[in-house]
Amino acid sequence: MKEFLQKKIFGAIPLWFFIGLLVATLIAMYTGAMSSGIVGALCVMMVLGHCLGYIGDHIPIWKDWLGGGALFTTIVAMLMASAHLIPEEVGAVSYTHLTLPTIYSV
Repeated sequence: MKEFLQKKIFGAIPLWFFIGLLVATLIAMYTGAMSSGIVGALCVMMVLGHCLGYIGDHIPIWKDWLGGGALFTTIVAMLMASAHLIPEEVGAVSYTHLTLPTIYSV
């Protein structure tokens, strides 16, 4: 148990703190309590991105041969959005605020 309390994610964040942050973010996201602006979208992206990146960096064959956490995060996030596991409000905010306008947009 002491080892669990001392473990750190990406060398900086204590694992116990990050799990609490992840649980709070997921509860807020699925109950609709998440901010409907860019702050809420960035919170979801940062917490889920770090979590998926950590998992991808620790899967034995994946981390050595298939791209590690970065590719794992991209693929799982795409699958979550396609399977509608991310609430529409969060996905719409993320897409609206994080796409750059082009000269061809109507």
